Amino acid sequence: MKTVILILIASLTISAQPWNYNLGSGSGSFTSGTSTTFLPDPQTGGGSDARVCIGTSGGSFNLDNQIISFGTQTYLRGTPGRWAVNKFSVYDYSPGNSFTIRFRVRFGDTDGGTTSSVDGQWYFMIGDGTKFSNNDPLYNWDPQIFAGISWDFGSGSALTTYYLEPVWTELSGTPFSQGQTYIVDIYGNNSSSTINYNYGTSQSVASNKVDIWVNGTLIGDDLVKSPAFADLANIDSWMFYGYLSDVAPYNTANIFIDDISYSNSILSEPLPVELSSFTAGIKNGGIQLNWTTKTEINNYGFDIERSSSSRLPDRQALGMTWNKIGFVEGSGNSNSPKEYSFIDDEIKYGKYFYRLKQTDNDGSFEYSKIVEVDAGNLADEFTLGQNFPNPFNPSTKIKFAVRNDQVVRLNVYDVLGTRVATLFDGKAEANKVYEVDFSAKELSSGIYIYRLESDSFFESRKMLLVK
Repeated sequence: MKTVILILIASLTISAQPWNYNLGSGSGSFTSGTSTTFLPDPQTGGGSDARVCIGTSGGSFNLDNQIISFGTQTYLRGTPGRWAVNKFSVYDYSPGNSFTIRFRVRFGDTDGGTTSSVDGQWYFMIGDGTKFSNNDPLYNWDPQIFAGISWDFGSGSALTTYYLEPVWTELSGTPFSQGQTYIVDIYGNNSSSTINYNYGTSQSVASNKVDIWVNGTLIGDDLVKSPAFADLANIDSWMFYGYLSDVAPYNTANIFIDDISYSNSILSEPLPVELSSFTAGIKNGGIQLNWTTKTEINNYGFDIERSSSSRLPDRQALGMTWNKIGFVEGSGNSNSPKEYSFIDDEIKYGKYFYRLKQTDNDGSFEYSKIVEVDAGNLADEFTLGQNFPNPFNPSTKIKFAVRNDQVVRLNVYDVLGTRVATLFDGKAEANKVYEVDFSAKELSSGIYIYRLESDSFFESRKMLLVK
């Protein structure tokens, strides 16, 4: 009866940042040498290249497409080599003397669980210099490192976290363990003054300091930067760096990385709730909206807004009138995909536009892209749908609509012409889709006829009750 057309329309706010590094949907392994073509390129302005390097003693970087449930489509899995320097880096993006970066990370065996490895380290480092684009190792007092985190594998599936200040110092009380997924947000400030930002509540990071958040919890507050990195110097590169000493078993200390977003400034608001899909379709006489988030930080929930305006100049939301039609509660903090849905059952024939207003716990909000649903046109004076299900026992649904406002009646008759039920008797609004329930609990099996009529038309259809 209806044709559904979905059109995704760009949201009003368009900005190059934060840059989102997308690992795509492919698969493959890189086991030797260096490459700037194994991985997808960064976004414009977000780096000269994405580079991988494997040292002389093994290890690998692997593009895995949901071998385990982690991230979005393809993620990067790295294993360190024996006495090897293995690097994944994005370098020479548009520089700034502060930054914000978020990434999803997991540690463990190739299956995402805990590993028997008793040795192996993975580092995250951010700064500026040639070591982000060559094969040289980095050291504690390296002047190219602004800040660094280390995760050390140990016996009994242990994982210990360190921070570089100026030597590697254990971050006690951190939540990291093997076999779990985490969202890490890092705010770094190499400017001469304190910078304020919002992360659920008002926060700040002092000059030459770093804040680290894990799954929405502040685990490092105003940590000092590496003193070897020059004050006020720009930052334009980051990397994940793997290393393994001479302790067997080898190549089992895996890191899993995905959903990387970064900026060359400290964002005043946290990186937004990551909406990975937003679709709509007609279902059971209404329009069902479905959306999925990849991650959520301080997400209060979603207002569902609708417009039936025919104005859509330049495919933007300008000139459109939006009405809130519902609310769906968010998941607060989440590092795993969450699915949501909402049914708008107050529709007529015609076009509808929908958007989500995602609101944080502090009241800040952001609009989604717009989806358009074409519910079709009512070409005839009326339409009467076939009941569903059919055959039925003991209840079924019947849909109808009229092109103009008018009084209509929907009756049900047995095969002898005796009326057994009146399902609707009143004024029907133009183009509105009506759905009524018919219960035949007290009736016998057989054929029944339902008839829609007004002063100017009528139509009948058959249905079968089987008990």
